[in-house]
Amino acid sequence: MLQAEALTHTNNFKRISTGWTSVTVYVPLAFPAYTTAQSITAPFSEKHPYPLALMLSHTRLWESAKAGRLFFSLGGILLFNNSKLSYGLEKISVNDYKNLGGTDTIRLAFVKNERVYIGDYKTFLDARFDARVVYFPASSHIGISFLL
Repeated sequence: MLQAEALTHTNNFKRISTGWTSVTVYVPLAFPAYTTAQSITAPFSEKHPYPLALMLSHTRLWESAKAGRLFFSLGGILLFNNSKLSYGLEKISVNDYKNLGGTDTIRLAFVKNERVYIGDYKTFLDARFDARVVYFPASSHIGISFLL
């Protein structure tokens, strides 16, 4: 700790570099079922989503006493997504379903949360990548950031 403080106060170094990589796996504890139908007149079915996610990121830091600090970070996420989570289904109340002429009233009696989803339920993979660069000039706490 004292050595780090001495370097910070004296700037008696040329360059410090470090980096780290993170792998994160997201597994929800509960997978609530969705009551879905392709249309108002189609029968209901229970769909169980599995919104698992795998994330990978790498961050690199370079610090120079004269040039400042530069952070560079790359990341990506792969998500097992579905049309309900991506707002691809119409969410309506049980009363609206009845008023619109919904025909599957037998299964409607077993709906627990008073909401049903109408539309084509699909599961798919979603991928996202990002890159970030942050630069802090020497002896400044204000930096410039770029995100792609």
